[in-house]
Amino acid sequence: MIIKRNYNGISLKFSLDDTTYKPDKFTRLMAKSIVIGISELAIDVGTGSGALAIMAKKLGASKVIAVDIVTDFKRVFEKNCILNHVDIKFKKSNLLNNIKKADVIIANLAQTPFPKKIRDSVWGGPDGTDQLRKIIYQSHKKLNKNGRLYLGVVSLANPKRVKSLLYKHFKVRTINEMRRYISPKIANKWQPGFYNYLLSQQKKGLSFIYKDGKKRYYKFYVYEAIK
Repeated sequence: MIIKRNYNGISLKFSLDDTTYKPDKFTRLMAKSIVIGISELAIDVGTGSGALAIMAKKLGASKVIAVDIVTDFKRVFEKNCILNHVDIKFKKSNLLNNIKKADVIIANLAQTPFPKKIRDSVWGGPDGTDQLRKIIYQSHKKLNKNGRLYLGVVSLANPKRVKSLLYKHFKVRTINEMRRYISPKIANKWQPGFYNYLLSQQKKGLSFIYKDGKKRYYKFYVYEAIK
């Protein structure tokens, strides 16, 4: 299946199969948020289908490296690079373990909170921050001076903890946010028992679900963190 997306006036095509997720509204918001100079090296962490890596190259990055620990994505990733006429290296890496330095790091990572392990592609640990905390620490070490981390964070994944870590290591600003509606039916379709777990996390101040009349929603933030 091939789908089309338009990010900030840049038209892209993506081939998808059962191994990859379709670029969604969060991907679009991330794509709208990143700023890259023509001489900069950009890293897309957890690239999947390669949507944000391809966008980074289209924005003018001199070099882009797309990293993912799941090599099953590589075939679809390479096909998408051909579809969009870009040359991007795919590198197997657990986050930034196999990366030396970068000017820009883009990270839209697994951060679904749940008390026991579920699918690696979505699970972020009991409070959702396992991958987020690691990428913040690694980015601080591996970004060049004045380098930037663009990080997507959902309000379900202990955002206070994430923001505290970001502000400890970077100059931070929220550059975009959006809401996504949620209900017990939607949440439990993702994972049985998920909605009740979110409510228990909210009572502890670890997840945030907001009200819009009778509807409920959570937020997705894009932070720019400058070293």
